[in-house]
Amino acid sequence: MSDIELEPRRVVPFVDPESGEEIPMEVFLEVEQDLKVFALLTPVAWSVEVVRATDDTIEPVEPSELAGLRKHVADGMAPHGLTVHLRAEQFFLEGDPAEDFFDDCDCIDVQTDDGEEEYAVLLTLETGDETFMVIMPTEPELFPVEIVDDKGRPLSDTELEGLEDTFRRALEPFEDDEED
Repeated sequence: MSDIELEPRRVVPFVDPESGEEIPMEVFLEVEQDLKVFALLTPVAWSVEVVRATDDTIEPVEPSELAGLRKHVADGMAPHGLTVHLRAEQFFLEGDPAEDFFDDCDCIDVQTDDGEEEYAVLLTLETGDETFMVIMPTEPELFPVEIVDDKGRPLSDTELEGLEDTFRRALEPFEDDEED
């Protein structure tokens, strides 16, 4: 065992600009500029996809089928310290899995509307007749914000454009880690 102490996760509310709802987000990266604090936030609850695997193809599972798969997914994720929530016809995972959890996941390339993206296969479920996979993108979804009164305020397009290079430089060490 190492003596390294991890800092506690910093969670701040993110105010969704569309709904006004406050969503708990984890601070992925923080930078200070012009006496202001800017951050990249990532959701505390990870959005995952459930797909049906047939031969060499996968296809999304219909939202109406998710409720029937919830217990199987929850049982598969529980040993990893993750709980499963079904909200708005979408599965979300919450919890703190072991540090090597993602290292043990296989990765697949998935064709999306934005091109080909890499997804981690978190769980494979065999139900007898069918095979399902629980997958999520390997690149975290990041939300650029200004931290104001300990809340994440979404940046305007103009603000983001002005901070793009700052965020890019701050993310470089993470990109170097991925290449190793």
